[in-house]
Amino acid sequence: VPIYFQFHLDVTPAISGLMVIPAGIPVLLFGGLVGKWLDKKGPLQPMLFGTIILALCIAWMGYCVGRYGYDYFIIGHILYGLGMVLTISPCLITALNIIPQEKRASAYGILLGGLQIGALLGFTIIAIMLSTIQHKHVEKHLSEKFPHIKTEHYKHLTAITSGSEKAHSLIKHLPKEKIQQIKDIVLEGFNKSFAYTLFSFRVLCLIFAL
Repeated sequence: VPIYFQFHLDVTPAISGLMVIPAGIPVLLFGGLVGKWLDKKGPLQPMLFGTIILALCIAWMGYCVGRYGYDYFIIGHILYGLGMVLTISPCLITALNIIPQEKRASAYGILLGGLQIGALLGFTIIAIMLSTIQHKHVEKHLSEKFPHIKTEHYKHLTAITSGSEKAHSLIKHLPKEKIQQIKDIVLEGFNKSFAYTLFSFRVLCLIFAL
């Protein structure tokens, strides 16, 4: 999401990082309530509702891509934070409670390691999906509208909206309107790849909920 803000809203990496702070608000507000719910009803209900909320969050963000500004994304951030506090905390607590007391320290370390590995794999998959879909989009439209641009330059042009000097040097001889067309193609490709990636993860959330 911060990368999308940098592309679409033209903000710095620092500002885009600050823009996802609302995702932490539900953790502060509902952490205690989720703990009471977990003690009273067990882990199944909060984890089920949390997974559904995450799916709704991803669906909302996917709908907002390329249509609305940051103010609409705040809703998605809050839903994301609420979904995470409903799923991660019950999952960790339940896993630790079923392990004997003398082995919980080691088990906690293994759980955290598993979370980090899962996050790493998730970010890797997201990066691959974003770059692949965007590159295919850029390749298709540039080959139609700018056939004189060499195909080996497409991968550099996908970074033009982030201020890549290499990308600008490849098309600096073109008129301003042509350069803007290329930027629009790249931005449209990123929006498309971002929306498709969110859709894929929404499907995964629904599968896990079922």
